Amino acid sequence: MRFNFFVIACVVLCGCPLESKYPISDPENARVPNELLGIWHCPIANEEPARMKIVKFNDHEFLFETYEEDQSISLARGFVSEIKDTTFINYQELGASLSEPFGFAIYNVDKSWTLSIRAVEDTLFPTRFKSSKALRKALRKNLDDPELSEELTRCTPELLRKLDSPNSILEAAQISPPGNIVSMLHVDPNNWEAVLSQISLGGREWLRVAAALAPGTDATASLELKYAVAGAIPKNPLGVIRMLDRTFTPEDICTSPFTEPEPGVAGKFNSEAIEALSTLETDRFDDARLRCLEKLQR
Repeated sequence: MRFNFFVIACVVLCGCPLESKYPISDPENARVPNELLGIWHCPIANEEPARMKIVKFNDHEFLFETYEEDQSISLARGFVSEIKDTTFINYQELGASLSEPFGFAIYNVDKSWTLSIRAVEDTLFPTRFKSSKALRKALRKNLDDPELSEELTRCTPELLRKLDSPNSILEAAQISPPGNIVSMLHVDPNNWEAVLSQISLGGREWLRVAAALAPGTDATASLELKYAVAGAIPKNPLGVIRMLDRTFTPEDICTSPFTEPEPGVAGKFNSEAIEALSTLETDRFDDARLRCLEKLQR
């Protein structure tokens, strides 16, 4: 069985994907592109949308997991090769024999976190290649030819489709660098605001989201995230103080989460947060509780 996601190209494209016994370059020289890592929702013409997970496989390769309609999973390994300013994916079914051919695609992730995948077609290449060098030479020669490739799909991050669920963000955080996830959430400012709002409600899983995103924030995003966690103290004081020292300090989150509050708002919050911490009974986190309480009472 070939890697189903790309083999669909034979059905939806004018030609068939280019295949070769040889990859474009040696995988040992490849880098794993962080921008590719994650879970993607990929519409395909005349087919059901594909759910594709891309995770790091080793220091040079990544693993494609494509979920089929019958709940089966197609697996393939991939690695990138660069020719001039174009980045190619070499892909091969995982577990295939050494004689199984490689397929190729061109990808790009734009500033809006849309992953464009173009299947490299066989139209321009009537003969088989006898080496990686010959393949690279042919691709370089035809880089500007519009018949080299055809767009297969434009994928979007799955977490942006399921912002009402902390699990989608937590799953993505196991694969993608936290900075990537924060950047994705900022494509539409409303998405980031929605996540902060959920965190401030103090739900356990949403506080886990805050901890997962924290290393990927800086400047304004970092302050906004800290304020969201601080806002959760009256609702879930134990959940917040459990994060002290591991993710945040008392200076970060044991504070009023407002910049220019209406009269009385900050005082009301402070009273509620102090009461929540004062009445909280916990042996394991009592030191964290007292430090947070001390900071709020200053």
